[in-house]
Amino acid sequence: MERDAGGRSASALFAGFRALGLFSNDIPHVVRFNALKRRFYVTTCVGKSFHTYDVQKLSLVAVSNSLPQDICCLAADGKLVFAAYGNVFSAFARNKEVVHTFKGHKAEIHLLQPFGDHVISVDTDSILIIWHIYSEEEYLQLTFDKSVFKISAILHPSTYLNKILLGSEQGSLQLWNVKSNKLLYTFPGWKVGVTALQQAPAVDVVAVGLMSGQVIIHNIKFDETLMKFRQDWGPITSISFRTDGHPIMAAGSPCGHIGLWDLEDKKFINQMRNAHSTAIAGLTFLHREPLLVTNGADNALRVWIFDGPTGEGRLLKFRMGHSAPLTKIRYYGQNGQQILSASQDGTLQSFSTIHEKFNKSLGHGLINKKRVKRKGLQNTLSVRLPPITKFAAEEARESDWDGIIACHQGKLSCSTWNYQRSTIGSYFLKPKELKKDDITATRPGAQKFVHLGVPQPGLCPLTVWDPLGDVHLPVGSRPMQSDILSAAEEAGEAPTTTVVLAAVSLALDITSCGNFAVIGLSSGTVDVYNMQSGIHRGRFGEDQAHKGSVRGVAVDGLNQLTITTGSEGLLKFWNFKNKILIHSMSLDSSPNMMLLHRDSGILGLALDDFSISVLDIETRKTVREFSGHQGQINDMAFSPDGRWLISASMDCSIRTWDLPSGCLIDSFLLDSAPLNVTMSPTGDFLATSHVDHLGIYLWSNISLYSVVSLRPLPTDYVPSVVMLPGTCQTEDVELSEETIEPSDEMIEYDSPEQLNEQLVTLSLLPESRWKNLLNLDVIKKKNKPKEPPKVPKSAPFFIPTVPGLVPRYAAPEQNNDPQQSKVVNLGILAQKSDFFLKLEEGLVNNKYDAALNLLKELGPSAIETELRSLSPECGGSVEVMQSFLKMIGMMLDRKRDFELAQAYLALFLKLHLKMLPSEPKLLEEMTQLSSQVEENWIHLQSLFNQSMCILNYIKSALLQ
Repeated sequence: MERDAGGRSASALFAGFRALGLFSNDIPHVVRFNALKRRFYVTTCVGKSFHTYDVQKLSLVAVSNSLPQDICCLAADGKLVFAAYGNVFSAFARNKEVVHTFKGHKAEIHLLQPFGDHVISVDTDSILIIWHIYSEEEYLQLTFDKSVFKISAILHPSTYLNKILLGSEQGSLQLWNVKSNKLLYTFPGWKVGVTALQQAPAVDVVAVGLMSGQVIIHNIKFDETLMKFRQDWGPITSISFRTDGHPIMAAGSPCGHIGLWDLEDKKFINQMRNAHSTAIAGLTFLHREPLLVTNGADNALRVWIFDGPTGEGRLLKFRMGHSAPLTKIRYYGQNGQQILSASQDGTLQSFSTIHEKFNKSLGHGLINKKRVKRKGLQNTLSVRLPPITKFAAEEARESDWDGIIACHQGKLSCSTWNYQRSTIGSYFLKPKELKKDDITATRPGAQKFVHLGVPQPGLCPLTVWDPLGDVHLPVGSRPMQSDILSAAEEAGEAPTTTVVLAAVSLALDITSCGNFAVIGLSSGTVDVYNMQSGIHRGRFGEDQAHKGSVRGVAVDGLNQLTITTGSEGLLKFWNFKNKILIHSMSLDSSPNMMLLHRDSGILGLALDDFSISVLDIETRKTVREFSGHQGQINDMAFSPDGRWLISASMDCSIRTWDLPSGCLIDSFLLDSAPLNVTMSPTGDFLATSHVDHLGIYLWSNISLYSVVSLRPLPTDYVPSVVMLPGTCQTEDVELSEETIEPSDEMIEYDSPEQLNEQLVTLSLLPESRWKNLLNLDVIKKKNKPKEPPKVPKSAPFFIPTVPGLVPRYAAPEQNNDPQQSKVVNLGILAQKSDFFLKLEEGLVNNKYDAALNLLKELGPSAIETELRSLSPECGGSVEVMQSFLKMIGMMLDRKRDFELAQAYLALFLKLHLKMLPSEPKLLEEMTQLSSQVEENWIHLQSLFNQSMCILNYIKSALLQ
């Protein structure tokens, strides 16, 4: 956990746990073969750590420990995985633990090449260093002039002992003998930068990928070019050859396409278009198998199989996350194990917090799914729906019909989705009177006014754009045709115009029963639809619910109340059934978003002035107001019990507000602004998404497994920056007791032994220790056994046993001291108990704490035995009895352990009442104790009477 300079944790409530939905980035993968298990494993980089997958099932095998910086290069041999970060690289064993670290470069490392017991590293300054792996010592260093030969690729040719081939951005290649440190040969190249080097199945033959898109098959033994291929998609990013009997070469491109060439016929045979949505980072054919492994910066790892007659690869397995930053995340269901996420790549996916095998993608939405199926369109990019901006989900009726509704960027209609079938639903929900997604006012004329782009929240009223005259015409938020034309005439334009305006959906919600969906539009209307049939079931208000665009809609848990808010700054409460307005209230500022906690009826409103208002929907009054954010509030989340409100803002902070106290109890900063925040229904995790990040980041709730002091933060509190969690759980740093400093935020409260000396303090002992001391004789009589206990069978005389109800054999005692004295120690025959001895010491030093502590540890029968043995008849003395009475007097003076003093004194009087009057010393002590007890009781009785009078007065006032 991150800690600030003061020693406290940067966040008192949340600790980084791990990231979800990350599978690959722009670093090429590494494929290894395990000879023992006879399986292939692929390793991909995800930020500061790397994942290892079993290619056979593409299941996650291991996640490496996190490195200090993002990994910039990967390589592997039979035993170790090498990962470079900055100017340092490390060797990992068992796909997890760092066993070697190599430091020596001054620039960032961008190439790694295992070389037997050595490893070669190249940095951006073209300095090549050869390291011995196990000793971590530098074996050889070569320095190249970047202006003449800047290393861009490295390869160890097969059967070339102690030799490496280097490619440069200038286009030339060099063959070096690293053992003798000699340059063997320089290849002039093709005057184009080298991007990739790959060993061909034939010896002495190497494939060279160039910046121009050419692939040169070159014989390095005779410096002879065997064949050339070219692709029109840009530079070659990676090259691989099939080794299963088919002479096929595959080459990757920056636009995500893969080209396939037949080396025997020397021709281009096929292409795999859109294998990835971004550049192909790496591709590798598995040895002697028709399988191709690819990865890219689109956060996808795919395995293709070549089993078709055309020679084109078919997608066999994949692990895929979002390829663009996320737009919305929400927990799905009540078990807290699935998170729904929408992204700018247009997909809707579900990520499991338990295991990756439960992840699933709901896919891209299509504008007309039936038309695509009927016509068999190959390129569906043109018919895909725009990215999802907001969605709402409810699992109550997911088995019967669609349970997810989503609004899309720039679209009027909202799509429905089915979580169980993992596909888009059957309906597109939009008002009946609008046949298209545009409101169009048309009159014949020469000039056209077109609304460009999408009306975003906060940009009402809409404007009309003149592409010829560069004129903006302000129009109402829901304009009529006459209004648009009159606005054009007032601007001095021609009266005959064509205007196109877009109305889009901005807010939505699904009822808790899963039967109805409520959708708010930028035009100010709020409509209700049936989720089962997709039929329009009504509209709030006669024409429109708000004059401005709708910023938020919510329905309570019983489908009785609907709350809407608009950009004009009004919050309205509607009857859900008859769509009648119940109440309307003005807000201090225009709202940005709205969130309802259905169980408690608490409504959170994020305003444009960066403040948060919390309302009670029953009383319709503002109950809390929070301020402190310095940027737009992007999202909010309630804790499951409704006690916390968590807000995420563009000021890169996440704040937790305690609703009962109305205080800020936690705040921390992040390197990237949080866009979404959602809390698990079980309260164990907080999930966030961030600007320009593809993953979902989980934060564990510390208050569930440790003591957290929820103190209000001061107004001048400066939050600390917390790093985003990686794909593996952050290991806790073990601190010694000397390094642990007490924190002001986590001071454990120790209650004093006595709060007020004027009051009586009771002990913490259970009632069984003192309440039945006077009734021990009755209890013993009731517990007397009906039959005498049976004597257990004795062992043979020659086997020693331990006395007891259950016979046990005694272990033979070892006599280590042969000269042990035979004199009997009479001290062990003494009858004085520890309590008796402590009372005798109390007569000398007048301290009775030790005797009282011994008495507290005893049970009722033992206490009776100790008090009975104080009399002279049982081996005691009058002085010891006097000491006991002084101990009771000390307890009464301190007014502590009050009930123990009364119980011990009552038992003492019951046992020794006959002999007390005959002893003057004891009689004098009894007289003093009597006055003390009476004084304490009169004081207590006055307090009781005062309390009873106050209670009776309050009770009578309430009855009146």
